[in-house]
Amino acid sequence: QFYYQCCEEWAATGGIHFDGKSTLDAFLKGVRARCAGAWRERFRPEVKRFYFSAKATGTVPTYHRFATQAEADEQGRLRAVAQAVRDERFEAAQDDYRELLAQRRDAYADIPARLAAYRASEDERRQRQDLIRAASKQDLELNMEAQQQRARKLEREELERREVEKLA
Repeated sequence: QFYYQCCEEWAATGGIHFDGKSTLDAFLKGVRARCAGAWRERFRPEVKRFYFSAKATGTVPTYHRFATQAEADEQGRLRAVAQAVRDERFEAAQDDYRELLAQRRDAYADIPARLAAYRASEDERRQRQDLIRAASKQDLELNMEAQQQRARKLEREELERREVEKLA
């Protein structure tokens, strides 16, 4: 019930599907629209099988009649052309993949050097912070010592002033 609609849809859009510019969902929608009220969801697996067979070979699978020798030869030629196209696309995809790997390798090749530079700058920053802390601590200790000396000096002066007042 759906085979002829699949053949019609493939005749209309098969080239787009074979080139990989359309999807199974689009093909299913087209067949569903052609079947209209006769469409049943149980047809989906068979339509998928039809679609992938046609996409792989570039031709509609024929179930309804026996092929003549000329038709069989044409089918064989079309299958050979489809296989050559798939092989060519496979090689192109492999080349693209190799190029992508090379780009990633080049992009990430400098990471160890960048990481070492980052660690070195972190070490330098840590050393600077340690020096600043040490200098701040030393400065604070000197300030405290100076304040204590002033306080002792003031105490001595105050004590001396009191003693002078007692004697007078």
